[in-house]
Amino acid sequence: MNIIMDKDLDLTGEKSRKIKQVLNESLGHSIKIINIARDNILNSLMVISATQDRDAELPDDYLAGVIANVWIVIDTIHRLRKLLGYDPELKKLPAINKFLDRMPSVKSIRDFVHHIDDNNNGRLEVTRIELLAEKELPVWGVLSWISSLPNKPIRIHALISGTFTNAPLDNPAGKYLEGQISNIIFKAFDHEFDFSSAMKSFDDLVASKVIPTIGSTLYAQLDVEPNK
Repeated sequence: MNIIMDKDLDLTGEKSRKIKQVLNESLGHSIKIINIARDNILNSLMVISATQDRDAELPDDYLAGVIANVWIVIDTIHRLRKLLGYDPELKKLPAINKFLDRMPSVKSIRDFVHHIDDNNNGRLEVTRIELLAEKELPVWGVLSWISSLPNKPIRIHALISGTFTNAPLDNPAGKYLEGQISNIIFKAFDHEFDFSSAMKSFDDLVASKVIPTIGSTLYAQLDVEPNK
């Protein structure tokens, strides 16, 4: 069987019911995954910002978990954009077009890590990992944000996924601070993902209610008797 990519699905034939079910459930799960990861990120950034003056340090696994959730958001947004493009009727809706126009493509930042050993089909003399080493940049990127908490100064924070200090930080000059945690920016090599802006576009899409929110997660269990 040949797999055809980037083609509108035929939703008019007898297979349409199953196709729509697969598509709708995948869209619903994409929404859930992004929401879960986003909540984990925001909650963690609040904890990190609130404990910044304390002597006790947060565990490294806790900090690394924030970076992991950012990559979950990036990868799922990439797949959500792909899934939205499969349904010819869905693509006609103004809310979908608005989302695709406003939501920045995350393909470049996603592909950079997914193909870290690549040298762009021979167009580069070195691999991407060698470029990162030369520039002293971490593979998994840098997350920066601004906190504005009660009885604390406004502060710029950064999570660097490694020990290199030549990591790019976001310049907050002239930016509007919205909420206690704002201006969340993720950078990997020369790619940037504006997390705060992306989540606004995502929330507008969800609020439009044009995407099915079905997609229950089923659990199965089977007890097996060992051979005697």
